[in-house]
Amino acid sequence: MVVPKYAVLDPEMTRDLPPGITSTTGMDALTRAVEAYLCWTYNTRESIRLAEEAVCGIFRYLERAYRDGNDMEARTQMLIASYKAGFAFTRAGCTTPPTGWPMPSSCPSCWRITARRRRKSWLGWPS
Repeated sequence: MVVPKYAVLDPEMTRDLPPGITSTTGMDALTRAVEAYLCWTYNTRESIRLAEEAVCGIFRYLERAYRDGNDMEARTQMLIASYKAGFAFTRAGCTTPPTGWPMPSSCPSCWRITARRRRKSWLGWPS
């Protein structure tokens, strides 16, 4: 996974994006935020908070940015939400998507950790 050192958040650079690209990139940011929030293993309070803020921002501003490319408030807020989603995603630790039940992930380390937590909860132990 590539983690950038810097991010340029300039809404003027996104003003002329076609609506289809705006919606696609907005949905990608939403996907990253949800993945970070639902991560099986290493999510932290910070990554969960950022993921929640990203989802709220995307739901609030994506349609506005899609409908009016000149709405700089919506464009700015979408950039911030996208940044938060990416930040949460890279901090959550697991980038392998779940593959089905009961195996929570195709990532062996994720599987071991969640299997251990699930086994403890079946036995009534704290996770």
